[in-house]
Amino acid sequence: MIASVIHLDAGALPGPRLAELCSGAALLACRLQQQGVQATLLLQCSAAADAAACFAAAQLALERTAAAPSDIVFVSVSDSSAAASQAAALGCAAVEHLPARAATPAQVQAWGLQAVACHAARRHAPPPLMVGYVMKESRQLALSAQGMLPLLAPPPAAAPAGAPGGPSSPSSAAAAAPAAGARAMCFMPLDLGSILSHQLRRCHIVLQKLTDCLQPGGGGGGGGGGSSAVAPFTPEAAALLAALDQQQQPPQQQQHGASPAAAAGEGNAGAGAVAAAVPVCLVDPATTLQPIMDRAELVRHLQATALAVRQQAIPMRAPASLLLRAYDPAATPRQLAAAGVALPCILKPQAACGVAEAHQMAFILHGSGFAELEVPLPALAQEYVDHGGTVWKVYVAGRQRLLADAWGQQVFWTQRKSTPDLAPLAAQLAADADADIPASIGFDSLKSLPTTLPWLRHTQKPQAPAQHEQQQAQQAQAEADGVAAGSGGGSVAGRELMRQPTFEAVAAALRQRLGLTLFGFDLVFDRAAGELVIVDVNYFPSFKGIPEAPAALQGALWERYAAHLAAAAAAKQ
Repeated sequence: MIASVIHLDAGALPGPRLAELCSGAALLACRLQQQGVQATLLLQCSAAADAAACFAAAQLALERTAAAPSDIVFVSVSDSSAAASQAAALGCAAVEHLPARAATPAQVQAWGLQAVACHAARRHAPPPLMVGYVMKESRQLALSAQGMLPLLAPPPAAAPAGAPGGPSSPSSAAAAAPAAGARAMCFMPLDLGSILSHQLRRCHIVLQKLTDCLQPGGGGGGGGGGSSAVAPFTPEAAALLAALDQQQQPPQQQQHGASPAAAAGEGNAGAGAVAAAVPVCLVDPATTLQPIMDRAELVRHLQATALAVRQQAIPMRAPASLLLRAYDPAATPRQLAAAGVALPCILKPQAACGVAEAHQMAFILHGSGFAELEVPLPALAQEYVDHGGTVWKVYVAGRQRLLADAWGQQVFWTQRKSTPDLAPLAAQLAADADADIPASIGFDSLKSLPTTLPWLRHTQKPQAPAQHEQQQAQQAQAEADGVAAGSGGGSVAGRELMRQPTFEAVAAALRQRLGLTLFGFDLVFDRAAGELVIVDVNYFPSFKGIPEAPAALQGALWERYAAHLAAAAAAKQ
């Protein structure tokens, strides 16, 4: 049993500062308890320089913890190292000290979780793979609640012989790595605000969601010039990428910089460290994120993917699109028509993330709707496909077939309620410019995705009460069926195409185009054309509603690390 004592020295900290650190320490305790680690929060109000008080506080905390000192990780947030020294003298297994005046709540959590994860790694044989992750706190909490970021995940079933990283894989042996599937996996957050070399020495893999680490307002926007609409990475994220790039240099150029240290289990300094001379594996490389961050660049990848899938006799296309740098109610509709984008259409900012308005969108029902829009420029005008208000969200983790016997299926899907059909509204507005229907409808796709619109009531014929009740019951059943992962989706149009082989074919084509390990995409069914339409791709999605997601993520990381070892071994030859 592993336990943790989180020591917070109030000292001379001002009230607001103390409240911040208390919040961070309390959240750390909650996250540890969520992982099955007993956590005790010790708030010391006396001066930290008082050695007797420090000793008494540490001793009291250890006595109140139902674990031997050799199983306790002591995390001290104090401007003095006295409490940490006393904890070490009392025999605590691991001690982490953070100066209180400089620490942030995020650092308290990151370093506390790292200390516990590394202690868990030292206790485990064979040493587990250490995965350091980089993402915003809210995403950490959401994924942790789904069981996707465990401090220590048990080893998965052994990979089949001959698989990359498997028992008979020469590349795995050459890189001195145990067989894939034979080791556990530890997840811990990285703190980009602290020195990275020490943290990277603990890692085999860095799992990044760097789209969470973009400079606000750093994109082009504004519609002017040819500047990119995509925001750059924050200086901290850029420093991480630079440190990882440095590891790719020949060993003689690294000078023991951020390259991994001795194997895990060899003393405290080697806790969670990786096999020497193997650079940390980044999942996924930052260069693969560019199309995901830029909706205009993503268009050509969607078109190429649709073409590849059509060659497999699956009817699919990408929506017609046009990048706009200005809105003109007179000229813009003509430009759209020339590009094959009919009204109604949907407007999306070119920047898919990193700017405050990245999810500020609008439905355009009539050409006059291009006046006084709030969607920032440059913007992508995309054909709107009436799809019966149903979207299929597909999640991909690694290659679905390569290690299927070890980790199961790697492509998952859910069916969810989506935006309604707009053609009836556009037709009525085109026929009657004075109709009580807005020419454009703005919304935030994250906060207020419109799954119904009040104006649609004017376009629907009245129904008898019995018919209305029957339709509502059928719709409710279809929605209930669609929420379940992998369900058939009731009587929703297009379900004969929305099958696992289809999703795997699209996933394979996207993976080949984008080179991503973890991604998701959205499919809708164009009932008029009788074909699928791929409307969006995102990196490292939430995997919400997928119970197999934790195992799938671990399988994808093992697979990616095995390929990384093979490449490292080949580079030495």
